[in-house]
Amino acid sequence: MLPRKNRVPKGSFKNISRESKNFSTPIFTLRITNNSLQEEGRVAIIVSKKVARTAVSRNKIRRKIYSQINPTWLKGSGFGFLFFIYPKKEILESKPKEIQEALQVVFGAIKTK
Repeated sequence: MLPRKNRVPKGSFKNISRESKNFSTPIFTLRITNNSLQEEGRVAIIVSKKVARTAVSRNKIRRKIYSQINPTWLKGSGFGFLFFIYPKKEILESKPKEIQEALQVVFGAIKTK
């Protein structure tokens, strides 16, 4: 599980702006927003009711993704980035290894930019 210091607090959700950059994979979409208040990157996972109907299944998806995020990716991401992950329905059939590989690809692309 990702430490609480690396998760986006509820008050920061209003910082999702039109100026955010989007990265898309077959199993999730990632939005990146700059936040100058924090020194490390922070992550939030937003699961829609269209993806999973019950709160239990949405929380399972959230925990599944949080467990695959490596905190060292956030330290090397730069200063003050907020990462918002929006899973797609395909995440229900994906294995943890597939999720981790997709996250590595996206965070690797961010570091190179």
